[in-house]
Amino acid sequence: MVSKEWGPLHLVNAIGGFTERIIYWSWGGEPALQLLKNKKCGRIEFYEVDKIKGLVKNYDGEITNKKIFQIAMRLSGNDNRVKDMNASYVFSRSILTSLVIGYIMLMPSFFEDYLFHVISIFIIILSWYRAKERAFYYAKEVLQSAINKLESDKNPRQT
Repeated sequence: MVSKEWGPLHLVNAIGGFTERIIYWSWGGEPALQLLKNKKCGRIEFYEVDKIKGLVKNYDGEITNKKIFQIAMRLSGNDNRVKDMNASYVFSRSILTSLVIGYIMLMPSFFEDYLFHVISIFIIILSWYRAKERAFYYAKEVLQSAINKLESDKNPRQT
């Protein structure tokens, strides 16, 4: 049996998932696709774009950045570090979603309180940037894990 406390958390996570396209839009696009276009987020940058594009060239069809990331997701599915990064990103996205929902719900009560709005918006912006960083770290880890998997399959160790 699931505890009643999990209901609101599940709802926040679901809302975060539904609003992900809006969040990506506010970030300038999906983090993985931005990394594959040599864009970065702060100090987070993916230096091996050409390497992963060269490693996945053996797959059928036209290779787009979206397809490269889908292949990388498939290849890195069992990597625990990737799973941890995904959990970190989802948690950050849920915090952002919770803050926005809380702000919207409390806004009528504090409509004339200037300080409430300034502090709330500042915290939401910090959370927005933290979620963006977590998403970029996750995308970078997926791509790096795929490179490691492809290279280890290409050059199996001799024992």
